Amino acid sequence: MSIHNHLQSVRRPARGKRLPLAFAAVLGSIAASVCCSQAQPVTAEQILAATGVRGGFVVHLGCGDGKLTAALHASEGYTVQGLEPDPAKVNAARDFIRRTGLYGPVSVEQFAGAALPYADNLINLVVAEHRGAVSREEILRVLVPNGVAYLSEGGEWQKLVKPRPANIDDWSHFLHDAGNNAVAEDTVVGPPRALQWIAPPLWLRSHETPSGIEGLVTSGGRLFYYFDEGVIGITDQRLPERWSLICRDAFNGKLLWKRPVAKWGWSEWAADRFGGIDWTDITGGRTVVPDENQRRLVAIGDRLYATLSYAAPLSILDAATGEVRTTVEATAPVREIVSVDGVVVVFAGGGMPGSAKRRGEGEAEPASLIAVNGDSGEVLWKTTTAPIKSLFLAVAGGRVVYQTGPNLVGLDLKTGQQLWRVAPNIRNGRTLVVHDGVAVILGGKGLEARDARTGEQLWQKDVLLASGLGSEDLFIAEASCGRRSSPSTRSSNPKARARTPWLSVTTCGRAKSGSASSCPTSAARNTTIGATATRPPTVS
Repeated sequence: MSIHNHLQSVRRPARGKRLPLAFAAVLGSIAASVCCSQAQPVTAEQILAATGVRGGFVVHLGCGDGKLTAALHASEGYTVQGLEPDPAKVNAARDFIRRTGLYGPVSVEQFAGAALPYADNLINLVVAEHRGAVSREEILRVLVPNGVAYLSEGGEWQKLVKPRPANIDDWSHFLHDAGNNAVAEDTVVGPPRALQWIAPPLWLRSHETPSGIEGLVTSGGRLFYYFDEGVIGITDQRLPERWSLICRDAFNGKLLWKRPVAKWGWSEWAADRFGGIDWTDITGGRTVVPDENQRRLVAIGDRLYATLSYAAPLSILDAATGEVRTTVEATAPVREIVSVDGVVVVFAGGGMPGSAKRRGEGEAEPASLIAVNGDSGEVLWKTTTAPIKSLFLAVAGGRVVYQTGPNLVGLDLKTGQQLWRVAPNIRNGRTLVVHDGVAVILGGKGLEARDARTGEQLWQKDVLLASGLGSEDLFIAEASCGRRSSPSTRSSNPKARARTPWLSVTTCGRAKSGSASSCPTSAARNTTIGATATRPPTVS
């Protein structure tokens, strides 16, 4: 697919329109470095090595005969478009690219303007041998954050990198971070204002099969997810799921890589329930997906932590290429993955979801928490534990906190040593969040907060939750709707009152009034009631 076709429904901002980034400041902060002083021409291999771009959309300004344009298509992870003002050269370049068999992923358009025909934050690499009237500011407009411009000026090639704004955030885990607090530190995200990109397919397979997208996370400008590429609209098990692990560029949707995932799908995670049963008698049972499936992907920087089949060990992948760097066999079978501060914590074993032993028929299988070096895959420590409830493993502030049976347990992240074990009043929680040194459990009709350093209870509070089809979740932020709760809801612990982030319980059914005011900006089906989340002194 050419960039031109990909963008045919995306309109470029009108000339003179105020751009989202203050380019005067951006230009002042960009480091312009001479990457090579050799005489032209340079090769595509040299350009890609010098710029560090490892896939995405590439634009070649002043592409001439198209030979360098075609060579910049180093793999299927690249889509390249050449722009050339001379119509004769455009035709010659197109002929050359057709002869190579690359036309489509590589294309050439006639262009002689000053405003590039691309949306903001869309292009990964701009190579300009002759940029004509196109300014550096215009090139920066179309580059994605951390995108690169490689410019030939004065007989030398210069590399410009567009800075990534400090106010955009990654979403590295299913619940944003290893602490399970699904609140992004991002001030750019907001209501949609334009269509940036769209990628196939437009529909999932069927509402009678499991959701075709699982475990979606994003980091470093890339988007990762498990995806069922089975035949759309066909639920016959003779045409079963075909799952893949997929990586796209988060700013333009370009498919960077994908790899098949073996033994994944309802027939794996519900084998004991439905094994040997004709699929036509299972009906909606196939749509049930274990919560922990969403915790099989974690993206941190240039590393992706994943399982490549359902009962597989942890694999550490190169996020840019999908290449497996190492597989940690000692972690099989992985149930959940979290990572922070260069350490990956894996919950393994304990009986897979839906197993007979998990339903109380016989002894529970042994489970383990295993800490792994996030780069090398070296096992740092391992401890045996009873089975951990799905999504009730959190890591933050140097502490590993989890709920197993009636107990809440805290471990040291570096050593795996148990620091405390307590029996919280809330035994059957719905959500566990560890934030700013405090572990908060939502469950039953209340909230309970405990010091993540010691396990000491800080406070407990009843909250009025949704009924019927409604459900609840828990979020902690430094502010919510610009409000603070009344002093009467604050902790009696004077140390815990030092800082008072706002804690909210969001009901996804019809709103009901709570002890604190509802958020005035919430939608009718997303009303916030709250209490305060207090913390003890910072964990050392």
